[in-house]
Amino acid sequence: MQLPSSLDVATAQTYLTQAIAAFNKLMTGAAVVEVDIVTSGGGYKTRFTPANREALESYIAALEERIAGTCNRRGAIGFVF
Repeated sequence: MQLPSSLDVATAQTYLTQAIAAFNKLMTGAAVVEVDIVTSGGGYKTRFTPANREALESYIAALEERIAGTCNRRGAIGFVF
C-alpha cells in the first residue's frame, strides 16, 4: 500500500494505533470495523470484515514501515581530509 510522502510520523502513529485497535476488534468478534485510510491518492473510509483482513494487515504494515523508516533516517556521511 502506497502512503503519501507527506505523512508525518506523529500522524502515522495515530493511524497505526487506530488500525491496530480496529484489527483487534475484527479478530475478537466484531463483524465489521471502519477505518480511515490515507493513501498517496487521497483518503477514504472503508470497512473491513474477516473476509478482507489481509488488506487491513497490509495497511498496518505500511504504517509501521513509514514510522520505522522516518525515525531511522540519517544524513549523508562525509569525510574531511
